[in-house]
Amino acid sequence: MLLALLGSHGGEPVSGEQLLERLSGAGRPTRASKVLVTLLGLETAGLVGVDRSDGYCFWLTDEGTSAAYAAGHGEAVAATVFMVDLVGFTAFTETAGDDAAQHAATALTRLTAEAVRGSGGRVVKSLGDGVLGLMAPEADPVEPLQAIHRRMQGNGAARWSLRAAAHRGRPVSHGDDIFGADVNLVSRLCAAAAPDELVLTCPTEAGAEQVVLRGVANPVAVARVPLVAETAL
Repeated sequence: MLLALLGSHGGEPVSGEQLLERLSGAGRPTRASKVLVTLLGLETAGLVGVDRSDGYCFWLTDEGTSAAYAAGHGEAVAATVFMVDLVGFTAFTETAGDDAAQHAATALTRLTAEAVRGSGGRVVKSLGDGVLGLMAPEADPVEPLQAIHRRMQGNGAARWSLRAAAHRGRPVSHGDDIFGADVNLVSRLCAAAAPDELVLTCPTEAGAEQVVLRGVANPVAVARVPLVAETAL
């Protein structure tokens, strides 16, 4: 993943902070110390260059570029990217224990996979307290994401509040994983959602709310939709 991220930056040096941001946006938040150890190991292997003069900056060497090319940089695909997470997961883990938390996370992954299958969707990966996934680019994400909320209210699961986000874009697909700016955007949108709310981009809708997101250069036009459908009230 690190080689792919460096390779997608056009050969320019990338700061450690930028790499952490991109990893977080790809649904792989990682401690800075762990990333640094990995990158220094790649430096020893001759795959990554390191500039220590002003903090740490990294770039691919010729050997690293060849290795990244062999692994494949990924391909941009048209899709609706979505993210769902469990509100209060850390506090729940503290009070209910690791087994109960794992049960909730597993239930979310399974029920999400079932809910989005009819929209040409799939779960890309579990994020521990959430799920990152894809639907077909033309899919309407509202009903499937509301269905996930309904299903998390039964089936033996705790009555969880959820946050969700969705965006039609072109994430970079690499093997079974996705990363890139669109994944980062959805992660930020999900963090901006209120409990039991879906935030989705709507760039062509007049009068849409404009939100400012950390790590995103321009305000983003969004709509906020309750995850509890009106028919379920």
